[in-house]
Amino acid sequence: MTRRRSSLWQPKNRRRSHDFASKNGCPRIRAAAGVDREECGFSLSAITTHVLDTYRGQPASGVPIVLEVRSDLGEWKEMGKGTTDSDGRAKMLPPNTRVARGTYRLVFDTAAYFRAWNLEGFYPEVVIVLELRFPSQQYPLPLLLSLFSYSTYRGS
Repeated sequence: MTRRRSSLWQPKNRRRSHDFASKNGCPRIRAAAGVDREECGFSLSAITTHVLDTYRGQPASGVPIVLEVRSDLGEWKEMGKGTTDSDGRAKMLPPNTRVARGTYRLVFDTAAYFRAWNLEGFYPEVVIVLELRFPSQQYPLPLLLSLFSYSTYRGS
């Protein structure tokens, strides 16, 4: 038996409902529709990552990451570095950092992460190279990590 909600249905927790529907006063629908993220108070940089340990079934905290950009001469220059937090996310660049078109590289020190768990992984380092064509867009790059495999994709 399904319950029908009346058109006058109100959430039990108005505060939580409001937080879900907006972020920093900017409705999520407006942000998704292309409203400038700075106007809405978003503070993400263009390139972000999230590491999930599929072996343990948890976010991978403590993974050292380096973000580099390729110069016109083909050399890699460090732009930022960081370590994943308890949620598996890393802040490698200051908020609202603008990045230019170009080729970027994320280097994940997976050996250090697995050593911290007394495990031996097959890949001591994971390198993701990407071409950033539209600098105004966000580029979330999740990494799914296991002892003998890894996978990545462009998130949303």
